[in-house]
Amino acid sequence: MVDIEKPRKTLAFDDKKCNNLYKELVEVFQKHKPTVGELLIAYGNLGYTLGASVGGYKDKGPSTEELEKLYYSEPGNIAVALMLQSMTVVSWYSEWEQISLQDTKDKGENTQ
Repeated sequence: MVDIEKPRKTLAFDDKKCNNLYKELVEVFQKHKPTVGELLIAYGNLGYTLGASVGGYKDKGPSTEELEKLYYSEPGNIAVALMLQSMTVVSWYSEWEQISLQDTKDKGENTQ
């Protein structure tokens, strides 16, 4: 996990800083031209890393099972929500990819 300095706990934001951050992120994605799969994995990893940063985790963050427990016991915890949502996206994509590959394989076998 990439370590990001723990942000200040406030919902206040600077429009200009947010716009600049967004523009830089878009430029990075335009430069690298990721596939949908790469985009989803990057999104998941970024969300998890940001959530871990907000939560103050320095090394490995909580597992999916731990996050699910925390999510329901601490419903307003943004760090937990970011990490769990990100893991869910990555898991969903991995499962979808496997199903799609199997469907493609099955269709190929049926046409022969």
